[in-house]
Amino acid sequence: MRRPRMNEIDVGIIELLRRDGRMSNRDIARSLETSEVTVRKRLRNLLENGTLRVTADLDAQEVGYTHDVIVTLKVDPAHVEEVAAGLAKIPEVRYVAITSGAYDILFAVLAKDTKDVLSFLITKLSTFDGILSTNTTFTLEVVKETFDWPLDIERQPKRRTSNRGSAAHGNGSTGSTGRTAVAAAGGKKKKS
Repeated sequence: MRRPRMNEIDVGIIELLRRDGRMSNRDIARSLETSEVTVRKRLRNLLENGTLRVTADLDAQEVGYTHDVIVTLKVDPAHVEEVAAGLAKIPEVRYVAITSGAYDILFAVLAKDTKDVLSFLITKLSTFDGILSTNTTFTLEVVKETFDWPLDIERQPKRRTSNRGSAAHGNGSTGSTGRTAVAAAGGKKKKS
């Protein structure tokens, strides 16, 4: 499913929530110099279409998960999707990707100690058909972990414009009737 193209207001909402995930719609609207109704609608759209997810970022080490383990698998091609889907259902697996290159699947698992890692490998990983080989790597130190990579709305796929959207509707949609947008750098309203 193709996601709708984001506009400057969407990017502004995301950037503000990255800085303060508990910021109110009213404060977001004030910062973006737009209405609270517009923020509420745009935020609801971002959440409903899956562009934005709201989660709690927990420090795993602080709650006893001291071992962050990266596992790569070579898998029989007939079983790659089945194995990846099965791994995604395991609670302690925090990331699963089907990859290209030397390995077919890469996943990350959190464990409390090396016994947990061994137990995972023996009791859970061994239940999957089609795994040809594994490579297990313990993370010694995380140098960078971020979820605030830059957003570039200019590089999104273009979408058609219609005459239906306008500033009067307050929905931030594009159209030839002239909409109100928030300038990315200064946060000032401009007519386009």
